[in-house]
Amino acid sequence: MTSHMADPIVRIPLIRRFPNGGPLVVGVVLATGIAALDWVTGPGVSFSLLYVIAVMSVTWLGTRRHGALVAGLAASQSLLAAHAGEGLTSSALWNGAMLFGVLVVVTILVGALRTALVDQRRHATLDPLTGAMNRRAFSLIAERERLRAGRDGSPLSLAYFDLDDFKAVNDVLGHSAGDAVLTAFSSAVDDSVRGTDLFARFGGDEFVLLLPGTDAREAVVVVDRVRRLLAEVLHGDRTPLTTSVGLATFRFPPSNVDGMIAAADNLMYQAKNRGGDTVVGMVYVGPWTRWSRTMEQNEPGLVPMERLPVRV
Repeated sequence: MTSHMADPIVRIPLIRRFPNGGPLVVGVVLATGIAALDWVTGPGVSFSLLYVIAVMSVTWLGTRRHGALVAGLAASQSLLAAHAGEGLTSSALWNGAMLFGVLVVVTILVGALRTALVDQRRHATLDPLTGAMNRRAFSLIAERERLRAGRDGSPLSLAYFDLDDFKAVNDVLGHSAGDAVLTAFSSAVDDSVRGTDLFARFGGDEFVLLLPGTDAREAVVVVDRVRRLLAEVLHGDRTPLTTSVGLATFRFPPSNVDGMIAAADNLMYQAKNRGGDTVVGMVYVGPWTRWSRTMEQNEPGLVPMERLPVRV
């Protein structure tokens, strides 16, 4: 997600549901409450420092624009409190202007800090070239989907993609062309999947796609769509690009995400050994307790799907 307002760093339900108005409402409530304290206590006791906390909170929950609006509201209310107490003197105007200036500086600094943290989190979870998840982020989120599938009894499919002869693309056309191919593949997947599906780059030319609540037949349709879109995106390129795909569907998920990945990876290598440009699928009916050993098609508990060559 690219919007700061939609970033998961904000977890308050009100802010997540109303990203534009929520922070401003919080700021108005805080600033008004502080102004009320100023009115009650009079000029002898100042609560100006609390305005800083209010502006920091609003900027963190929202944007710098929200913080600047609350800063202006805070300065105005401070002037009104001063006017009610001893009149609108030059010193009161100066204090109001200084308060507004300080609050704006606080807004800028807090906004910059928040942006840096959001960018750092994004870089820690996304592949910088393709924008897909990295392996660490994928494993964390996939674990939640694995547990949910085990609890609900819903199917779970995992596709492991490997681009055929990708090394030749780098050797013939250069690494910049190879990077363009990886980016095009990522875009093709983005155009083919739901928002609830998880797509990650595991390094080099290997990608995985987790499809929660998706059985083998539905997963094959998705994989086919990805491969056809990729061919359309790269139509006219001197080096036709194909993919070898291992597609594992779990009726009952294994004991960990690594087991799921290993199953799909093994099927992908079977597709490679058959010449590439092929989907090899398997339905794992489980439950299983040992997933580290090599899984052959004739092993009990495995239901092989038809070999699915898709040449486009």
